[in-house]
Amino acid sequence: TYSVNSDDMEGGRLATQHLIGLGHTRIAHLVGKEYIPTSAGRLAGYSQALTESGLDVDPNLVVPAGFDWRSGYKATCDLLELPKTERPTAIFAANDLCAEGALRALREAGWSVPDDMAVVGYDDTWFATMTQPALTTVRMPIAEMGALAVRMLVDLVEGRPLGDPHPVLPVSLTVRSSCGASASPGANSDSSHSQHSINEDINHAHHS
Repeated sequence: TYSVNSDDMEGGRLATQHLIGLGHTRIAHLVGKEYIPTSAGRLAGYSQALTESGLDVDPNLVVPAGFDWRSGYKATCDLLELPKTERPTAIFAANDLCAEGALRALREAGWSVPDDMAVVGYDDTWFATMTQPALTTVRMPIAEMGALAVRMLVDLVEGRPLGDPHPVLPVSLTVRSSCGASASPGANSDSSHSQHSINEDINHAHHS
């Protein structure tokens, strides 16, 4: 079998470490569907970042969700039901659609983002710039992954050996308004963010 992936564990670590760097110690993770491999990697990166910073992984802040806005909405509503001292001050969502659900739940509850709660998504889909506020998110190299998959397919058809049948491409963090930070060294800003086609991003949002 052959596959092209991005580094989900590093993405989870990047998102969580960024929030820790902003002073957050109670960070919730809205976990994607357990049967999808990307979920485990992002959760592992989240846990690693907390552990490396000397913070405990609180099971109450690791909430099963999914990759759609409804699951993010429900998971966030559940978090807001926690006692005040146990609530998170930041949320790392499974993907951008899940983060949009979190934003909606917070808005309806009268919480301000990022003043009351910071939110970070994953994928850097086209609508991450259209949420209110604009979404800080981990950028997956979707275009690069697609191009590499095509090259691998051509090599297979033409009988050329593959150097790596399961390449893993690096990810990066795109900083916008939802986390309460401006772009910093090592993070992408909107000005340097390369745009993907809308069709590619919609397709990825439904399948990530």
